[in-house]
Amino acid sequence: MAFNPSDLDSIVAWWRGEDIPSGTPDPLNWDDNISSWRLDATGSAIPTYNATAINSLPGLDFDDVDDVLSTTSAKAVTGQISIAIVCRLDSLATTKGLWNINTGSTATLGASTRMAPQINTASTDNYMTSSSFYERYAPVIPTATDMIITATEGSSQRGIWVNGDLCKRTGGGGTTRPPEVSDSVYVHIGQFRGGEFWEGYICEVVYWVEPYDQIHRQHIEGFLADKYGITLPTWHPFYSGPPSSGPGSSGGGLLRIGMNGGIN
Repeated sequence: MAFNPSDLDSIVAWWRGEDIPSGTPDPLNWDDNISSWRLDATGSAIPTYNATAINSLPGLDFDDVDDVLSTTSAKAVTGQISIAIVCRLDSLATTKGLWNINTGSTATLGASTRMAPQINTASTDNYMTSSSFYERYAPVIPTATDMIITATEGSSQRGIWVNGDLCKRTGGGGTTRPPEVSDSVYVHIGQFRGGEFWEGYICEVVYWVEPYDQIHRQHIEGFLADKYGITLPTWHPFYSGPPSSGPGSSGGGLLRIGMNGGIN
């Protein structure tokens, strides 16, 4: 049986593209595949449904004006935050917000921000920043390109990857790693805490908490790359195909098929 994100012991939410409500419901209710944790949008803030957004699969088109999805309830989470989003950026004209995770008792965007990567496309070097540390990460983020943007933030590691490639930290921000989260959290998709909105598609979101482990991240990347027709680096363990199995709910081992057919 092939690996999918629900195989992770520490999966928190998996908002699948095929579960996005079509048409124009108000509010837009996008339930995750794990526990029906709902992303909600209302009124003019509802992104537009597109049945063939990336790789002829459904997604939401965000307008860079006010579109944002927010969880309607908090979820108790313990561990190191990791999140992967399948997306496409339409424009480099202004700063773009991709997601924001808040802790505490309020659902207000920007309150007690825990993790909020941002694509600063207004800058000449088009860097990404993460959280309140404002660290800069290269490379330049391309437009009209299908991407898996993955980020991890916790006591053992923090970083941002684009299509499996680690973005180099280029300066700015502090050096103290934030603690692993042990709190109730809200998730906002399509907006940075300062009000910057996403412009382009968002098709799928996977959110899990795990001590830093590249095997788990690469399994998610391999699954999403295969589903959305996105090319990973040649050295990536799932460059030539998706993971055949992975960390299961029973705590079983990993079976990984290598590029040349070898089994690890």
